[in-house]
Amino acid sequence: MILQRMIIENFRQFHETQTLEFATDKLRNVTLVHGFNGAGKTALLNAFVWCLYGQTTPDFEYPDRLASEAAILEAPEGGRVVVRVRLVFQAREGQYVVERTQDFIRKGNDQVPETPKLTLSIQKKGEAELTPIESAAQARIHSLLSPNLYPFFFFNGERVERLASADAYEQVEEGIKSLLEIKIYERSLHHLRDVVSRDLAAELKKHGGEELQAALSQLESLTETQGGLVEAERRTQGEITALQEEKETFERAQNELESLSLLVREREALRKERTIHKRTLGERTRELAKALSDNGYLGLAAPELEATKTAVATARHRGELPAKIKPQFVDDLLQRELCICGRPLNDHHPTELAALKTWRQNTGLAEYEEAVSQASAAVRDLEARRQSYFTSVDDLQAKRSTAKSEISRLDDQLDELEAKISDPTAGERAVDLAAQIERLNGALIDAKAALIALQRQLADNRTALADLERQLEKLKASDQQGELIKRRRAAVEKIASVLEQIYKLRKDDVRQDLNARIARLWDDAAIKDYTASLNQEFQLKLTKQVAGTEQPVHGASTGEKQVLALSFVGSLVEKARDNLDEAKDAEITERGGLYPLVMDSPFGSLEDDYRAKVAEWIPKLANQVVILVSKTQWREEVEREVRPKVGREYILELHSTKSGSGRAIDIGSDTFPYVVETTDPYERTKIEKVSQ
Repeated sequence: MILQRMIIENFRQFHETQTLEFATDKLRNVTLVHGFNGAGKTALLNAFVWCLYGQTTPDFEYPDRLASEAAILEAPEGGRVVVRVRLVFQAREGQYVVERTQDFIRKGNDQVPETPKLTLSIQKKGEAELTPIESAAQARIHSLLSPNLYPFFFFNGERVERLASADAYEQVEEGIKSLLEIKIYERSLHHLRDVVSRDLAAELKKHGGEELQAALSQLESLTETQGGLVEAERRTQGEITALQEEKETFERAQNELESLSLLVREREALRKERTIHKRTLGERTRELAKALSDNGYLGLAAPELEATKTAVATARHRGELPAKIKPQFVDDLLQRELCICGRPLNDHHPTELAALKTWRQNTGLAEYEEAVSQASAAVRDLEARRQSYFTSVDDLQAKRSTAKSEISRLDDQLDELEAKISDPTAGERAVDLAAQIERLNGALIDAKAALIALQRQLADNRTALADLERQLEKLKASDQQGELIKRRRAAVEKIASVLEQIYKLRKDDVRQDLNARIARLWDDAAIKDYTASLNQEFQLKLTKQVAGTEQPVHGASTGEKQVLALSFVGSLVEKARDNLDEAKDAEITERGGLYPLVMDSPFGSLEDDYRAKVAEWIPKLANQVVILVSKTQWREEVEREVRPKVGREYILELHSTKSGSGRAIDIGSDTFPYVVETTDPYERTKIEKVSQ
């Protein structure tokens, strides 16, 4: 998707019809829009979103009052004001024109909205005419850029850090799956299991006996239960993450209180020390488990080892060991029919032949001797391993005991600290924060207990489903048609199982790829020695090394979260672009695509070093970028990095009714009107192109 131009008519501050042309040059891919606070930067961002999706961003106030105040006041009572946004962009198939309009009726100073209308047309490559898309226009737009994705490409930079918060994890995961076309696996699995397999099971019921019908009914019930448990697990995990983040917020607030700051820092140091001992305890416990798995049986083997040694000693005492003659020697004599002295051994010498055969019956003792010899050597080795095992277990248990003692000591110290932190002498605010944290600790315990119970139920339900599927394989249908349906359903379930494994692998491959890209982008910008990652739950996280242990970063600044979120957005756009470049075969499912970035105030909360790095990044993050900035955000380091990439530049010229409100803005060597004092009875904004 390459934006070409947007036409706005009576949309919020933008009175009458106004136009923006977007930069499309690969070397100068930035469209820069300057605007005073309140001039319409957020409204312009929402014009994109409203045109494409009929929605507005969560921070856009009064979304039901889209009509220009000036246009409403100019209209007669009961008159109509048309709000219109038209967006022209290039996509794979050709040039699209999207137009959304909505009429608003004036009632005094209020505006009453009517139903919006959407039109979509396309001029396909190689064709001269613009062809209307009459049906499923919104669905076509969704296929070009899913509504799950627009928050990643059209966003308020000052609030982009929300992508690193708990309530955005599901959105992040859904966005990744939609953008990189992994959702095709989800849709396929849904179709196979929730449609095809379910329909086949319903049909199979008609061709089965009571036992088969009962099993299928139970399967349907277990499947429904499984879906509910999975959803409950997802909600509970989200609840735990949200509670943990809320708790961290209150703990940061404690640190900001002068009366508590020393105690809070001491608490943090004790927690870090406790984490190290917890890690040690975990490592020693795993080593102990391995030792038990490898050699635990030796702890109970003493009677058997002693019995083996006694049996060997007894055999030697009876003269059974060592063996006095080997079996092969006697076999050779019998085959040659010759005695060791050279005399013949045959039917003419029955006494001598019988004596030799008697010896042959006793030669098994040689094999016994060899087995005993090997057992004796093994016993010595096992006894040595047994002693080493006991020594190792004693050492590991001692280390575990030490770690437990240290953890217990630190827990006591932490309890004492918490009591001091919540002491009324620290002030009312300190007591309130402590009470909030205690409340959250209780809620976390309850949520974690609920999660454990849900996970146990999920495991039990999965086992029951697997057992039932095996039972269904053995049950017979009542006729040939039923057996055919049964085989078809079994085939569908096997295909779905394989597809699910492929889906999990592809999903994790994409996550790991994005994780590496995020880490690289973050490392390029970060001031602190933190590591950025996208974890298994698709959570954006910052971690740091503390005494060799990786710990989550508590209290990351808003600026750091913005850089983390921008690292994610950049990695997402980069991955989609790389996939598109690599997708030469039309059958490749993970196609990706080219997507623009429209960013409102991306530099607002950043320190100078981060501002410079983000300004350097932004033109590289996507093939096309639209940046909306205020005068104060367009500082030296931002202008220095972005200016060479600017292909189109505009000013949102605010016309204000306030006396003395006039302002100017310097762009390059020229000065332009920024806020214009007007005698009109209403404010409005004009989009003015900057002349270079």
